[in-house]
Amino acid sequence: MKKNQFKALLLLPFLSFQFLNAQNHEQEVKKYFQTNLKSLKASNQLKDFKIVNVDPSKSLKADIVSVQQEINGIPVFNRSATFLIKDGRINHVTDGFEYKINIRNLDQKKQVTNETNAFLTFANSIELKNASSYTFEKKSKEENNLLKTSKLDQVKTDLIYYIKDNEAKLAYKIVFREKNTSNNWLGIVDAATSEILLKTNTTIYDHFHQNDSFLSQNYTSKDSKKTVAYPLNKTTEKTKATTARYNVFKLPVEAPNFGNRSIVNEPFNDTYAPLGWHDTNHPDFEGFKDYSIGNNVAAYTDENNRNALDDLSQAAYGGPSKNFDFPLDINSSVDTYREAAITNLFYMNNVMHDISYQFGFTETAKNFQYSNLNRGGEEADFVMAEARDGGGYDNANFQVLEDGRPAVMQMYLWSPKYINGIKVNSPSELKDFSTNTKYPADVLTFPEEGITGNIAIALPENGCSEFTNPESVVDKIVLIKRGECSFQDKYINAANANAKAIIYYNANDEQVLGAYNSGVLVEGLAFYSILVDHKAGEILKEGLKNHGQLNLTINKDLSSVPQPDGSLDNGIIAHEYTHGISNRLTGLGDGLCLLAPESNEQMGEGWSDYLALMLTLKPTDNETIPRGIGTYSQNQDINGLGIRPAQYSPDFSVNNYTYGRTNGMEYPASIFGIVVGTMPDVHSIGFVWNTMLWDLTWKYVEKYGYNHDVTADKKSGTARALQLVMDGMKLQKCNPSFVDGRDAILAADKAQTGGENKCLIWNSFAKRGLGINASPGGVNGTWYNTDGQPNPDLYDQVEDFNVPKECELSTSDINTTKQIIISPNPAKNEVFINSKSLNGNYNIKIYSMTGSVVKEDNYSALNQISINVSNLPNGVYIMKVEGDKINHSQKLIIKK
Repeated sequence: MKKNQFKALLLLPFLSFQFLNAQNHEQEVKKYFQTNLKSLKASNQLKDFKIVNVDPSKSLKADIVSVQQEINGIPVFNRSATFLIKDGRINHVTDGFEYKINIRNLDQKKQVTNETNAFLTFANSIELKNASSYTFEKKSKEENNLLKTSKLDQVKTDLIYYIKDNEAKLAYKIVFREKNTSNNWLGIVDAATSEILLKTNTTIYDHFHQNDSFLSQNYTSKDSKKTVAYPLNKTTEKTKATTARYNVFKLPVEAPNFGNRSIVNEPFNDTYAPLGWHDTNHPDFEGFKDYSIGNNVAAYTDENNRNALDDLSQAAYGGPSKNFDFPLDINSSVDTYREAAITNLFYMNNVMHDISYQFGFTETAKNFQYSNLNRGGEEADFVMAEARDGGGYDNANFQVLEDGRPAVMQMYLWSPKYINGIKVNSPSELKDFSTNTKYPADVLTFPEEGITGNIAIALPENGCSEFTNPESVVDKIVLIKRGECSFQDKYINAANANAKAIIYYNANDEQVLGAYNSGVLVEGLAFYSILVDHKAGEILKEGLKNHGQLNLTINKDLSSVPQPDGSLDNGIIAHEYTHGISNRLTGLGDGLCLLAPESNEQMGEGWSDYLALMLTLKPTDNETIPRGIGTYSQNQDINGLGIRPAQYSPDFSVNNYTYGRTNGMEYPASIFGIVVGTMPDVHSIGFVWNTMLWDLTWKYVEKYGYNHDVTADKKSGTARALQLVMDGMKLQKCNPSFVDGRDAILAADKAQTGGENKCLIWNSFAKRGLGINASPGGVNGTWYNTDGQPNPDLYDQVEDFNVPKECELSTSDINTTKQIIISPNPAKNEVFINSKSLNGNYNIKIYSMTGSVVKEDNYSALNQISINVSNLPNGVYIMKVEGDKINHSQKLIIKK
């Protein structure tokens, strides 16, 4: 029997099971669309569907059935529904079908252009180089050569309906990876008119968007934090084998600044790692077993930005004994520990696979594996993890496509803590000038000889409008003050004035000196730039003023300078991998259901931060210890701010972000240097979402106990919270809002426990403004507006701090009486207490929902007193009044 025939026979039992399972559920789904009030009045054409996936969930005790909306047998882009079905009954539905489509002339929709012309039209719109060199995907199930698998630049096209203004337009969906870049493009082109209906780069970049309104904050010192708040549950041992060994930063060590490396042995587990970490169960991969390649990930370097594994020398080689123990000295040049970095990247990707598998990211949930061992799902889609990628700097990204197509993780090097990039040639008085220098993340190489020239000062100094002194800037290195507009605006104005290069400097001493994007969109003048601090900028300005001329050289030589390597940062790796998890678990799981252009409340950055935090919990962690993200990459200590607006903490004095703060989180969107509107700032928006998830987790810990290892005790609060979040992703709609995400978590709890944590969840979300009456308003993501007007849909989120009546604090929680009237409630800056029965002295305390006293004072008996609460952030509090013959507690809402 031929090999492929034998493989097909092995697949038959599972495929039959999947087929029968889908058939069994088809009747329930069909009945729903025929009888549900939401779809009852809609045309039958809009109720057509196809079951695209069935995921049996152990934690939810039911099948998760993913359904694609179709019209005339053609998929409707990003319109789907998710059903939770148990014992032939629908327990929950997330209905994302579109029922308001104008069905007139649908049958007359014609396909005029073909896939080739549609692609060329789209390619022209993004100025794609060498468009004719791209080929269309003709995937062969028998093509299993790894070195071919890693070449992902083929074009995949599908015919779809795209909804625009309630009109269904027949269109081509085009997906491809741009050669020699990290860009993964999604284009939708009208099949009749060739109009481009959607254009977006789906690669998820995780460098925090530079926003001058988000500055470093000084928080309570670590010395004031407690070390243990909850008892540790007993840890159980995992089954391990010693086939291979790796010297890595073993979890929960987050990065080199958190701890040392240790030896880890390759695990074997019949459930989530039956092949170990180096076997793909395919004979064509036999020669790769001694390298950092296996069923879950292929880890290798890509310094030359080839975006492919062309040669096995790019991977780490452990030899026949698979001993991946390589030297590492982070205080030396990165060239001295290449294999150690690859090994850590390989280890962490495998750990992410194994842990997420235990929480439901399995083959039927569309996980990342080369071989699925007849367990369902599509194969040949492990993660291609590229260490030290040559296509970026101070960044990391993840590219995820539908099940069956490999994902790509690109890890970059980060700026060193200190490097002087300026040498003053004259005047001699400044020959010893030195300053820490930051280079743009999107401009990787500088001329070897550097850029030499005289300097000039931009007028206006911030460079935010056309220069008034262009004649003084021509062929000069121009000094531009940071702030008040984007780096892109400054770059364009400098380029129009024919500057040679740019030195940006901070506007004040308080601004953070961090990585930035130069704003360069096309090659041209002022291509090179650097960023220095405020003091350095003022010294150069003063030197020019005093001497009339100042000549210097800008250079970039990192060969002998220690710098952070993203492949050693387990937090960043976990963050990137989680983008794959959230994209595969949400909606149709094709990597297109968390698109910022489609919805302005993208929570992907939040989920990614969440898993990064959860998997790096330490035994001594508790809710009082704030957590940052990316401190190693930012050359900070472990208690640093990291790359987010604030640290994660339930304490409002550390992190006071609520749902209402997502209003206005946007930044300019440009095409070829022209601002065409705005885009949601997904990093800031996701940060607010994870702030809520982090609060929720510590409430679970209060109830169920703590274990830093989420795999050790599935009954611990940490493990239960992680399971809840993972299951919530599975139940939410395509392109969910915060409200959708909250409701999916509530639905997951109902399926898991019958809803026993309903009020705990409601109170936790309401604390941050995602209460029962919260509303996302409009969710339009990309706002095309050349007049500079903000996106109205990013200013209409309504926060609310109320919970359902059954979840309001009961008499068992607080001792309420009618002796005291507290008003107004909700309050803004002042609250009044009225009573005719207060006698003697009494004490008033206001508690946060975490139990901390945020305000306290003593009073003598008065019929009415006023309390200033202007310093309290929005949220829910408990006011307690104690004194002679009075003991009164009441919920107080602050809403400014």
